Amino acid sequence: MTEIIQLNNDSKYFLENILVPLEKDEIYFISLSARNKYLSQEDREKYALSRTEMFAREIVTTNNSWDYVFRKLDGLLKAKRTKTGFRFPIGALVTYANINPSSAIKAVLQFKKELMEIEENLFRKVLINNNDVNDFDYDFFKKAKSKLFNAYQRQTSRKCFVDIDVDIKNEKILKILLDSLTKYKSEYVVIETRGGYHVMVKSSTLSGNFLYKSVDEAKDEAGRIYGREIEIMFNKNAMVPVPGTMHGDFYVKLVEDKLIHF
Repeated sequence: MTEIIQLNNDSKYFLENILVPLEKDEIYFISLSARNKYLSQEDREKYALSRTEMFAREIVTTNNSWDYVFRKLDGLLKAKRTKTGFRFPIGALVTYANINPSSAIKAVLQFKKELMEIEENLFRKVLINNNDVNDFDYDFFKKAKSKLFNAYQRQTSRKCFVDIDVDIKNEKILKILLDSLTKYKSEYVVIETRGGYHVMVKSSTLSGNFLYKSVDEAKDEAGRIYGREIEIMFNKNAMVPVPGTMHGDFYVKLVEDKLIHF
């Protein structure tokens, strides 16, 4: 198994002990991306990646199927090629996972709605308006699997965590944020990535608007230290690099676990 995405002890702990267990119709969305920004200019021209290229996507349907899904991703990594025909460069790879479970029912219903709109358009153009069937845009049908995975990614079932993306490695700035969380008795974990941190805060331990104030305080301190605005923001897509995998050339680590485990 490629070491980039192997399910080792670090990744197993995060996926099986930090993320909440799946319930009812829930699934987890996980993907492999190749990030152009980690490459030299020469390699950017060689591989012709987009700004962020999510080239392999899978869903985890049961709590004990992480290993199976990682092996599928490993197979996709070996099989897929860039637009210029090369294997994806190891130094650009990132394994992302949604930190909140998605609803399979909501995702399929969203996909069904989009499909019905396309079918209606086809019926109207071809059968009612007598347009040539060859003039119809079949892109949706050809990319149906991709459209369904888009729905899986976006249709959240439960918001168990709020993710704060700290786009700088500075322990003083991180401490400002963590001290505030501790003060208000919030539970959290900290993931160290190639360029900074992800602070995943347990949603059920949040109260009021103190979290927004904490982020603003950390941003203000970062601005004073670096003389420019540093990105410290809420990660709306709630996807994080998985601890135990590689983030470019950096081994992603779970550096602090302040959750109460039962």
